[in-house]
Amino acid sequence: SNLAAGDLDADAFAQLTFDGTDWILQNPLTSDYASSLTTRGDILFRDASGEARLAAGTSGYFLKTQGSGADPVWSAVSSSFTKISTATLNTTASAWSFLDCFSSDYDTYLVVMNAIPTVSDSVNMELILGDDDLSATRTLSYRLVSEDHAGTTSTQISTSASEAKISYAQVSGVAHQSMSGWMWVFNPTSSVISTRVIANTSYYRASYESAITYAVTTSASSDESFKLEASSGNIGSATSGAVSRVTIFGVSHS
Repeated sequence: SNLAAGDLDADAFAQLTFDGTDWILQNPLTSDYASSLTTRGDILFRDASGEARLAAGTSGYFLKTQGSGADPVWSAVSSSFTKISTATLNTTASAWSFLDCFSSDYDTYLVVMNAIPTVSDSVNMELILGDDDLSATRTLSYRLVSEDHAGTTSTQISTSASEAKISYAQVSGVAHQSMSGWMWVFNPTSSVISTRVIANTSYYRASYESAITYAVTTSASSDESFKLEASSGNIGSATSGAVSRVTIFGVSHS
């Protein structure tokens, strides 16, 4: 039948069903909807007895189904990666320090490095580990293996050094010469297990080159901080628009 004035309340919800011949207006839910949805962001769902209101959840939460026979809920997004900090460098510096970034909250960390140049040519980017303010630094044993696009390899090894190389003979500059890559840091704050680092970087030497570094502290120590520096000269750039970034993530195993 045709709808007439008054068949629906203003701003009401209605349901139309088709019986194979005619469209039938069903309007018993109008008052339920109007009384259930009271606040912007509310969601209407069916609970065990009928239509029900799910109030707006916390910003950033997602709507989670719990399967048939259970009501939906708002739930926090879970991830194995928790961002600890992000830092930027848009000038030159003798070193770039990250103090108190490792804690006992995690036994594994991922450090993502983006576009870090050296000011001088043919120098190495180096990693230093130390205590909370880097007043005490660690002795490292490391092995760096680099390979250019032609397949030529180079190996740098030290069994006792104050730093670990994570790039080798890097060319200065802020365009394709900058170093980018990542480091996995294992057990940095353990007093019984030596800190271990696996770094993978890409940069420019005589051609495009990549390097893998394996490093370990020569004794177990609590390493809450690290810094990046060049073997000679500064790192970073004062060129407008040239921004280096480092982001640190804690990794959960659950």
